[in-house]
Amino acid sequence: MLHSEVGELGTIARKSKNDWFIGTINGQSAKDVSLPLDFLDDDTAYIATVYFDDPSVDTETKVGIERLEVNSTSSIQRKIAGNNGMAIHITYKTDAK
Repeated sequence: MLHSEVGELGTIARKSKNDWFIGTINGQSAKDVSLPLDFLDDDTAYIATVYFDDPSVDTETKVGIERLEVNSTSSIQRKIAGNNGMAIHITYKTDAK
């Protein structure tokens, strides 16, 4: 899925029933990450909820949340700070709340 130096970036995806859970963790240097979603079912609409570090968010945790409509031809792009990561929850569009 992603290509990088060993120990610099890791991504894992797990499916539970109809939901996908994806986690990415980054090494010491900031990176621009492009996560292709080609593992999703073709011709199906999904909602991806992306959780990421966002210093501009006015909360103690500084976690930004973005909802995106995606499909199997989509990719999620995000700059990930050093020693940071992101989490993604993907559901069928009709199941999204």
